[in-house]
Amino acid sequence: MNPTTQIKNSLISRIEDSEDLNYLKALQTIFDTSEQALYQLSQEQQDSIEKGRRYKAR
Repeated sequence: MNPTTQIKNSLISRIEDSEDLNYLKALQTIFDTSEQALYQLSQEQQDSIEKGRRYKAR
């Protein structure tokens, strides 16, 4: 079994066995925030990055 699968199985087991509401809420917060964009670029910033990538690709 690969390490990723082992970690997933361990976490699933611990979550299933837990009755600690604070622990479960903390995990929920971690999952919710990890799915959100950490930083939102403006359109101007995105355009500048794309322009730089095109220039570098020459």
